[in-house]
Amino acid sequence: MSKLLKAMLIILLCLGAYVAYFLIAPRFIGAFYEFQGINIVVEPKNVDLYRSMLPKPLQMPERPMVVMFFVDYTSVGPWPFTPYLEAALALRCKYGNMEGWHVKTMPVTRQVANTGGRMMGFPKYIADEITLRQEGAAWKGEVRHRDKSVMSLQFRKGFARALAPWEKKLIESGAFHFDEPIFQLVPPDKGPRLQRVMFEKIKPEQWKSETGTCRMVVDKDEPWAGLVPAGTEGLGVFQRFTGARSLVPYKLD
Repeated sequence: MSKLLKAMLIILLCLGAYVAYFLIAPRFIGAFYEFQGINIVVEPKNVDLYRSMLPKPLQMPERPMVVMFFVDYTSVGPWPFTPYLEAALALRCKYGNMEGWHVKTMPVTRQVANTGGRMMGFPKYIADEITLRQEGAAWKGEVRHRDKSVMSLQFRKGFARALAPWEKKLIESGAFHFDEPIFQLVPPDKGPRLQRVMFEKIKPEQWKSETGTCRMVVDKDEPWAGLVPAGTEGLGVFQRFTGARSLVPYKLD
C-alpha cells in the first residue's frame, strides 16, 4: 500500500469517526476558541414574508428582527474541525414562552463545519468564497457563490442617526454574544424534528466590541431578499472573542 493511500485512509477513518460522533453523542465536542466578526440587526420591511419564513411550530416574536453576520473562526478544535469562515441570516422567533433565532441561510468554507452544522439543523452549504477583511477603518464581509455576490455586509464606526430605544436595549442586553436559543428543523428546512441549539461556555470568555453602522446587500434571487431592501443600514457591531464555547443541540419534539 502506497504512503499516499495510507494517508488518505487515515484521514477518512478520522473523519468518519468524527461524523459518527455527531450521530451518537448527546453533544458536540468541537470548541470555538477565537473568532471575530461583524453583525447587523434591522427590522423587516416585509412582515408577511417574514411570517411565511418561520416554519411551524415557530411563531412571530414580540419584535420581528433580521440579523446578518460574518464570522472568521480563527481558532477551533479538535482536528479535523479547523478554522473557517461563515455568514448567516437569521430571524427572531418564538417557541412556546421562549424567544430566540431561526437561521435561514448559513454558507461556510469547510466541509467539516458544513456537515456538523447541518446535523444540528443549520441550512449550511459550502460557498465558493467567503471573505471578511478590514478596509481602512471599516470591515467588509462578502459571500460569493456561482459567479455572483450572494450577500455582503460592511461595518463602520459611528451612527448616522440616533438609536431607537429597542436598539439601545439590544446593545445593553449583550444579545450579540449569541447566548439565546436557536431553533432549527432537522434535516434543515424540512424536519420533522425541531431542535434548540445553545452555546455552552467551556471556560471564561472575553468579548471586545465596537458599535457602529452596518450596510447590508443581498442578491435579489435569494428567497429571503425581500425581507429588507438592498443597501439597508442599521445597528452594527464588530466583535472579537477569546475563550471557549461549544454548540449543544437539544431535541424539542
